[in-house]
Amino acid sequence: MPVLQTGAEARAEGERRLAMVGRDTRALEIRDHVLRLMERDGTWDRLEGSRCRKWKNGRFMALLNTAFNPLPHANPPPMTFRQAVARQRAPEVCSNELSVWADKKVLLIEWNDQDARVITFKRGEWETELLSTS
Repeated sequence: MPVLQTGAEARAEGERRLAMVGRDTRALEIRDHVLRLMERDGTWDRLEGSRCRKWKNGRFMALLNTAFNPLPHANPPPMTFRQAVARQRAPEVCSNELSVWADKKVLLIEWNDQDARVITFKRGEWETELLSTS
């Protein structure tokens, strides 16, 4: 049975959803900007025995991991029953991952050809500063 909301609750829910759309749009805008910077000024770096694309400028740093340069992982211990069930329900793994730091990690976004997921996005003044970087 659906839960009935008051007018104020419905408005607040609508505003929250709108903010999430704005959040994702901004995260994608930042991703696209950083990928352009990385294409022009990025370097290849070794991370845990694998090569990945790295971009650094002042307090900003970004790492790009793709299906072509996956990070190696040690053999994990066998899964418990709960972990196996959780894995079945988990979303499909995306083939690209971008991490951005502005003194601390502020953005983690994954994507593939069909989908993009914002995992971590800590809003702040750094957004405007990074987007003005050329």
